[in-house]
Amino acid sequence: MKLLNNKPTAILIMLIMILAGTFIGSHNSLSKLSSKAENTFYAGVNNDGLSIQSDLDKRSELARNLVTVSSSYLPADTDVLTSVTSARDQLKNASTIQDKAKANKALDEAVFNLYSMLEKQGITEKEELINNFSKNPTRIYTDFRSFGDTIKHDKYNDYAKNFNNVLEGFPANILSKLTFIKPLELFK
Repeated sequence: MKLLNNKPTAILIMLIMILAGTFIGSHNSLSKLSSKAENTFYAGVNNDGLSIQSDLDKRSELARNLVTVSSSYLPADTDVLTSVTSARDQLKNASTIQDKAKANKALDEAVFNLYSMLEKQGITEKEELINNFSKNPTRIYTDFRSFGDTIKHDKYNDYAKNFNNVLEGFPANILSKLTFIKPLELFK
């Protein structure tokens, strides 16, 4: 108790407590903002599932459907079929947001190449005449592209940019480094 009666010691303890409280509070606040922004990628703005991750899952499923339909017309070892399957696997195994963005671009290109091959061979027209929606490559490709357009308009990047801007301002720019809070990756 005599230690606390010493004025310089009491001031030092008070300063340490203020600094510790500031660090803990800033870490918690910045972590909460980061989690909220990152959660929009996985669960959507309103936690309604309308998110980039949901759209990526749907695109992956549509790519699988297109491969299934196409495999009845093309040999299984055709490069375009294996590239779509490989791109789907890459997307499935991607762990970071940037890895998912790269894999999504690779899947987009692979599906485009497959659909273009089907068009050149006249397969898309044959299936349209049959009017079977589940086996219609044009319908599958259109849905695939639609989810890609939805991703472009998702709010995740806006949330991530806003969070990153907060980290660049004072005092968050200093406190984020001291509390190990990092900027969020953009999906691009």
